[in-house]
Amino acid sequence: MRLGLRRTSFTLSSGRAVLGIGAAWNKEEAQGLGLSFPSRSERYEMLEEVLRIARRMGTVSASPPNDSRRW
Repeated sequence: MRLGLRRTSFTLSSGRAVLGIGAAWNKEEAQGLGLSFPSRSERYEMLEEVLRIARRMGTVSASPPNDSRRW
């Protein structure tokens, strides 16, 4: 789910939306979908970045994320 849609869902549900997110674990599934499957450490770095952005988007006074993202 895109983060913008998550924020809209959260707003429409009066804060009752839940975001489920992970660092991927099934290599065969990713490859079957034509996706790359980076190393565990790289997947965790990507997850940490997404969580930072999601936290910022979840605050009322959040400024838009900058373009210094790595992924």
